[in-house]
Amino acid sequence: MKSILFLSLVLVLAGSMAQADVPDPQYCEVAPWDAWGQAFVTPGQQSNADEITITVHNNADLPIDGADVELDFSGCANRCEGTVGLTGQTGGTGTLVLNPAMGGCEDCTVIVRANGVTIATYTRMVSTDWNGAACGGAAGPVALAFFAAAFNTGSGTCASYLVYDGNPGPGDLGKFANSFNSGDAN
Repeated sequence: MKSILFLSLVLVLAGSMAQADVPDPQYCEVAPWDAWGQAFVTPGQQSNADEITITVHNNADLPIDGADVELDFSGCANRCEGTVGLTGQTGGTGTLVLNPAMGGCEDCTVIVRANGVTIATYTRMVSTDWNGAACGGAAGPVALAFFAAAFNTGSGTCASYLVYDGNPGPGDLGKFANSFNSGDAN
Protein backbone atom coordinates (compact mmCIF):
# COMPACT_ATOMS: atom_id res chain seq x y z
CA MET A 1 0.00 0.00 0.00
CA LYS A 2 2.83 2.40 0.86
CA SER A 3 4.42 1.82 -2.54
CA ILE A 4 1.16 2.75 -4.31
CA LEU A 5 0.88 5.96 -2.28
CA PHE A 6 4.53 6.79 -2.94
CA LEU A 7 4.12 6.12 -6.67
CA SER A 8 0.99 8.32 -6.75
CA LEU A 9 2.86 11.13 -4.98
CA VAL A 10 5.78 10.85 -7.43
CA LEU A 11 3.40 11.01 -10.40
CA VAL A 12 1.61 14.08 -8.99
CA LEU A 13 4.92 15.85 -8.35
CA ALA A 14 6.24 14.94 -11.80
CA GLY A 15 3.07 16.31 -13.39
CA SER A 16 3.37 19.54 -11.39
CA MET A 17 7.01 19.96 -12.38
CA ALA A 18 6.16 19.39 -16.03
CA GLN A 19 3.45 22.07 -15.84
CA ALA A 20 5.96 24.53 -14.34
CA ASP A 21 7.63 24.95 -17.75
CA VAL A 22 4.42 25.23 -19.78
CA PRO A 23 3.47 28.86 -20.43
CA ASP A 24 -0.13 29.87 -19.82
CA PRO A 25 -1.07 32.68 -22.24
CA GLN A 26 -3.50 34.23 -19.74
CA TYR A 27 -0.55 34.93 -17.40
CA CYS A 28 1.91 36.00 -20.12
CA GLU A 29 2.40 39.51 -21.45
CA VAL A 30 4.04 41.21 -24.41
CA ALA A 31 4.50 44.86 -23.50
CA PRO A 32 3.74 47.32 -24.99
CA TRP A 33 2.23 45.41 -27.92
CA ASP A 34 -0.64 44.02 -25.82
CA ALA A 35 -1.72 47.56 -24.93
CA TRP A 36 -1.37 48.79 -28.51
CA GLY A 37 -3.03 45.79 -30.16
CA GLN A 38 -0.34 45.55 -32.84
CA ALA A 39 3.34 44.89 -33.37
CA PHE A 40 5.25 48.20 -33.56
CA VAL A 41 8.86 48.01 -34.77
CA THR A 42 11.51 50.46 -35.95
CA PRO A 43 14.38 49.97 -38.40
CA GLY A 44 17.02 50.49 -35.70
CA GLN A 45 17.44 50.18 -31.97
CA GLN A 46 14.19 51.21 -30.36
CA SER A 47 14.22 53.41 -27.31
CA ASN A 48 13.79 51.75 -23.92
CA ALA A 49 10.13 52.72 -24.05
CA ASP A 50 9.65 50.82 -27.32
CA GLU A 51 11.53 47.62 -26.58
CA ILE A 52 9.37 44.52 -26.37
CA THR A 53 9.28 42.96 -22.91
CA ILE A 54 7.93 39.42 -22.90
CA THR A 55 6.82 38.02 -19.55
CA VAL A 56 6.28 34.25 -19.42
CA HIS A 57 4.36 32.63 -16.55
CA ASN A 58 2.87 29.18 -16.02
CA ASN A 59 -0.69 28.24 -15.04
CA ALA A 60 0.06 29.08 -11.40
CA ASP A 61 1.11 32.60 -12.53
CA LEU A 62 4.73 31.84 -11.62
CA PRO A 63 7.63 33.06 -13.81
CA ILE A 64 9.33 30.52 -16.05
CA ASP A 65 13.11 30.83 -15.96
CA GLY A 66 14.87 29.76 -19.16
CA ALA A 67 11.76 29.77 -21.39
CA ASP A 68 12.65 29.78 -25.09
CA VAL A 69 10.88 32.79 -26.64
CA GLU A 70 10.39 33.48 -30.35
CA LEU A 71 8.98 36.49 -32.23
CA ASP A 72 7.78 35.11 -35.57
CA PHE A 73 7.29 37.63 -38.40
CA SER A 74 7.23 35.00 -41.17
CA GLY A 75 3.56 35.79 -41.88
CA CYS A 76 4.48 39.34 -42.92
CA ALA A 77 5.50 39.77 -46.56
CA ASN A 78 6.22 43.52 -46.29
CA ARG A 79 8.85 43.26 -43.54
CA CYS A 80 12.07 45.00 -44.47
CA GLU A 81 15.58 45.25 -43.12
CA GLY A 82 14.89 42.64 -40.52
CA THR A 83 14.74 39.00 -39.75
CA VAL A 84 11.90 36.52 -39.99
CA GLY A 85 12.10 36.09 -36.22
CA LEU A 86 14.03 36.77 -33.06
CA THR A 87 14.68 34.39 -30.21
CA GLY A 88 15.94 34.51 -26.65
CA GLN A 89 15.50 33.05 -23.19
CA THR A 90 13.79 34.46 -20.15
CA GLY A 91 15.69 35.08 -16.95
CA GLY A 92 14.77 34.31 -13.37
CA THR A 93 11.85 36.74 -13.37
CA GLY A 94 10.38 35.11 -16.48
CA THR A 95 11.09 38.18 -18.63
CA LEU A 96 13.03 38.83 -21.80
CA VAL A 97 13.59 42.10 -23.68
CA LEU A 98 13.82 41.94 -27.48
CA ASN A 99 14.41 44.73 -29.95
CA PRO A 100 13.41 43.80 -33.51
CA ALA A 101 15.11 46.14 -35.97
CA MET A 102 12.90 46.12 -39.03
CA GLY A 103 10.43 48.08 -41.06
CA GLY A 104 7.20 47.49 -42.89
CA CYS A 105 3.48 47.92 -42.58
CA GLU A 106 0.71 45.43 -43.24
CA ASP A 107 -2.10 43.39 -41.89
CA CYS A 108 -0.29 40.12 -41.23
CA THR A 109 0.23 37.59 -38.46
CA VAL A 110 2.98 38.13 -35.90
CA ILE A 111 3.23 35.28 -33.40
CA VAL A 112 4.96 35.27 -30.00
CA ARG A 113 5.78 31.79 -28.68
CA ALA A 114 7.34 30.58 -25.44
CA ASN A 115 8.50 26.96 -25.13
CA GLY A 116 6.57 26.27 -28.33
CA VAL A 117 3.28 27.63 -26.94
CA THR A 118 1.66 30.61 -28.69
CA ILE A 119 1.28 33.25 -26.00
CA ALA A 120 0.25 36.18 -28.23
CA THR A 121 -0.80 36.85 -31.81
CA TYR A 122 -1.04 40.22 -33.54
CA THR A 123 -2.68 40.83 -36.90
CA ARG A 124 -0.89 44.06 -37.75
CA MET A 125 2.73 45.18 -37.98
CA VAL A 126 3.62 48.88 -38.27
CA SER A 127 6.94 50.67 -38.41
CA THR A 128 8.36 54.16 -38.63
CA ASP A 129 10.18 52.80 -41.71
CA TRP A 130 7.34 53.12 -44.24
CA ASN A 131 6.82 55.51 -47.12
CA GLY A 132 3.34 54.50 -48.22
CA ALA A 133 4.52 51.80 -50.61
CA ALA A 134 7.66 50.22 -49.16
CA CYS A 135 10.30 50.45 -46.46
CA GLY A 136 13.80 51.64 -47.14
CA GLY A 137 15.78 50.51 -44.13
CA ALA A 138 15.49 53.80 -42.25
CA ALA A 139 13.02 56.26 -40.82
CA GLY A 140 14.41 58.78 -43.27
CA PRO A 141 13.14 61.77 -45.24
CA VAL A 142 10.77 59.77 -47.46
CA ALA A 143 9.18 58.09 -44.43
CA LEU A 144 8.98 61.53 -42.77
CA ALA A 145 7.06 62.93 -45.74
CA PHE A 146 4.63 59.98 -45.60
CA PHE A 147 4.13 60.35 -41.85
CA ALA A 148 3.66 64.16 -42.10
CA ALA A 149 0.95 63.75 -44.74
CA ALA A 150 -0.86 61.11 -42.67
CA PHE A 151 -0.54 63.21 -39.51
CA ASN A 152 -1.82 66.36 -41.23
CA THR A 153 -4.87 64.59 -42.65
CA GLY A 154 -5.48 62.55 -39.49
CA SER A 155 -5.72 59.44 -41.63
CA GLY A 156 -3.22 56.66 -42.09
CA THR A 157 -3.17 53.20 -40.57
CA CYS A 158 0.55 52.82 -41.34
CA ALA A 159 1.27 55.98 -39.34
CA SER A 160 -0.87 54.95 -36.36
CA TYR A 161 1.63 53.26 -34.02
CA LEU A 162 0.13 53.42 -30.53
CA VAL A 163 -3.36 52.21 -31.32
CA TYR A 164 -4.61 50.61 -34.49
CA ASP A 165 -7.22 53.28 -35.21
CA GLY A 166 -5.94 54.86 -38.44
CA ASN A 167 -5.80 58.27 -36.81
CA PRO A 168 -2.17 59.30 -36.16
CA GLY A 169 -1.94 61.67 -33.21
CA PRO A 170 0.62 63.34 -30.94
CA GLY A 171 1.82 60.05 -29.43
CA ASP A 172 2.47 58.66 -32.89
CA LEU A 173 4.37 61.84 -33.78
CA GLY A 174 6.54 61.27 -30.69
CA LYS A 175 7.27 57.69 -31.76
CA PHE A 176 8.23 58.82 -35.26
CA ALA A 177 10.39 61.68 -33.95
CA ASN A 178 12.23 59.32 -31.57
CA SER A 179 12.95 56.91 -34.41
CA PHE A 180 13.94 59.66 -36.87
CA ASN A 181 16.24 61.35 -34.34
CA SER A 182 17.78 58.16 -32.91
CA GLY A 183 19.92 57.38 -35.91
CA ASP A 184 17.29 55.20 -37.57
CA ALA A 185 17.40 57.76 -40.39
CA ASN A 186 20.13 57.69 -43.02
